[in-house]
Amino acid sequence: MQMQWLDGSGSGNGKIIFYLTGTCLILAAVSLLMQKQVFLSMILLGVFLLLSAIAIHLAGMMTASVELMKMNSMTHMLKDLGLAGGAFFIAGSFKS
Repeated sequence: MQMQWLDGSGSGNGKIIFYLTGTCLILAAVSLLMQKQVFLSMILLGVFLLLSAIAIHLAGMMTASVELMKMNSMTHMLKDLGLAGGAFFIAGSFKS
């Protein structure tokens, strides 16, 4: 299963997804720094990271043919899961 819509090599335009991802991450960081709507932005960031771990990295791990690619996908999946946990922790500490 190739995810060609992610890298722009398929019929879709992958640049849109990259810009959307970057914008979401920057907006979450700005929200945290300004301490405005932190609970909502961290919950949304955590959900985004969970979805990216499942949809991109888990799928990449399952379909990789080379062992090194599987380990790389697993590393990135665990990184995203850890970041999602951190986002949920911050959201819990800002809940009012």
